[in-house]
Amino acid sequence: MRVLLTIAGLALVLAGCQTTGGNSSRRVAIAGKPLKLGHYMSVNPDCTPAGSATIRVLSSPQNGSVAVRAGSDFPYFFRNNIRSNCNGRRVASQQLWYTARTSGVTDHVTAEVIYSNGIARTTTYLIETR
Repeated sequence: MRVLLTIAGLALVLAGCQTTGGNSSRRVAIAGKPLKLGHYMSVNPDCTPAGSATIRVLSSPQNGSVAVRAGSDFPYFFRNNIRSNCNGRRVASQQLWYTARTSGVTDHVTAEVIYSNGIARTTTYLIETR
């Protein structure tokens, strides 16, 4: 019984060691036209960049291409966030772009974003092409 409880406790501890959160997002792309899947940034409370996010493409699309570009975008922070005053200002960002080669297929891209504070997020984009 003691061994069983020890194994169960160890399993719970290891389950809490996950470093990346995963989610998915559905999009629709027009064949031949670039689609911005997302933009990622780290922002200080005074709206200056807090370092650059790193985007790693974990799975590439089969029916299109994906590109990582530097850009600037408007952040979105909830009103109770100290950085919400930055929502009306463009901030340096890293962007993830997808371009479909053909229409009528479903494609997917999985990307990991590592922010300058060490937080990592993994997102799978499910893309319907038209």
